[in-house]
Amino acid sequence: MRAKLTRQSQACSEAAIGLYHKAGFTEMGVRKNYYPSADGKEDALLMGKVLFDPELMGH
Repeated sequence: MRAKLTRQSQACSEAAIGLYHKAGFTEMGVRKNYYPSADGKEDALLMGKVLFDPELMGH
């Protein structure tokens, strides 16, 4: 069974996105207009990281 960790962040949060990239997360998608903001709504950036994949382990 494949294990994956997911995170999401406001699309404008460069610090959070940078931290997730350094930890090995990759971008998986976007949730349009997910977060409320002063200008209306802001997108959420979805990120993921595979923790364990038996196919990569040869099982």
